[in-house]
Amino acid sequence: MLRINNFLHREKFSDLTRRWLHNQWRPADLPLLKELINYNSLWLARINREITHWLFSNLAQQTIHTRKVETKGELKDLLVQNPPYVNDRILHLIERYHRYPERYFRETPFLGAVYAFQRDGKPAYLGSSRIKRVRRIAEKGSRRIIDYIHTQLGARANVETQAAQGSWQQPWSVASEALIDEFERAERKLSAELQHGDLFDSHLEFVIEDVLGIKVVVEPEQRRDVYELIEQDPRCEWVEIEHHRGHYNATNLVIRYFPDREKLLAPPLSPEALERLKLRGMDPAAAQQAFHRFVSTGEPSIHIELILTHYEEVLESEIGRSMHEERLLRQRKQQSYRGHLARNVSYLMEYIFAWGISPRTTISQLPIQVWNQYLPDYFDEVIKHLFQIPSFRELE
Repeated sequence: MLRINNFLHREKFSDLTRRWLHNQWRPADLPLLKELINYNSLWLARINREITHWLFSNLAQQTIHTRKVETKGELKDLLVQNPPYVNDRILHLIERYHRYPERYFRETPFLGAVYAFQRDGKPAYLGSSRIKRVRRIAEKGSRRIIDYIHTQLGARANVETQAAQGSWQQPWSVASEALIDEFERAERKLSAELQHGDLFDSHLEFVIEDVLGIKVVVEPEQRRDVYELIEQDPRCEWVEIEHHRGHYNATNLVIRYFPDREKLLAPPLSPEALERLKLRGMDPAAAQQAFHRFVSTGEPSIHIELILTHYEEVLESEIGRSMHEERLLRQRKQQSYRGHLARNVSYLMEYIFAWGISPRTTISQLPIQVWNQYLPDYFDEVIKHLFQIPSFRELE
């Protein structure tokens, strides 16, 4: 179902998400899900450190400084600090950023790292890396599944009704009563298929490639250097190259990366990692051996996304015309289908990832069945229960 090509044991995760969407969970899924979320996070962090050191050191040909950051404001501050060149647009963007910092989503969580080198005696932005937060993975996966559900609703609608209305895709603000009735009948049909476990077959997959993403700032004439580094390294294989042109400009590369598992597994898990695993309902005493087994029995490679862009474009994507946070808000507004099935898919996907990082270790049933009707208030309570957050109640 949801196939994350940056994960190990991705077939297991895909199968689990398909079954949970049909409410076909198993008790054995619970410890498995903890491992899939947390051990993949640990493994991606080790791979990220290895590949970013190799990549940025080779590109800069000097010592690279790495700084962990927790908010986008830290990244944006470094980005505008020492530009490699200036023009009227760059000067305008930087001046406006300094004048109105409150407009730039500076508090956005960004659990990643920025990479800098010395230019004219000052730190200069070279790139960044991040591992998507579980909520963002859940949101992206939900969007793929919801788009599929929308097409399935159209397929189950009465063909004559669609033809009479001109298009199943028209805005609901102008939809006729007959089309709305047909839409609701299609929802009921699809809900019944979900209940019977018939909607998502075992071969259906929605692929995510960018849980681990690395952004590299290189001018167009330097991109050949990146391509050659990848082509010459036996750990890397090309998977895909995609060029984005228009409002947002960048080249996205997906590579298949074969890490040296023995080398990366050699360091023990840190005390901080063991403490986090304990807080997430896992046994820290067994974690070292379990982590080794998880990696050793997983796939030999994962996919990594590289985003190549030049300085002015990365500036536009962080504080300019294609600011990432504004693009994200537009994506949320433009979702094609917003009915109760869509809401419940979002709830369940968030619950799956939240379960993995929560302290809970048992459940008696899934609290979300996709075909049911829920208010957002209910899901708020589900998440509070997961993390043992007290609900608001009267004192007496």
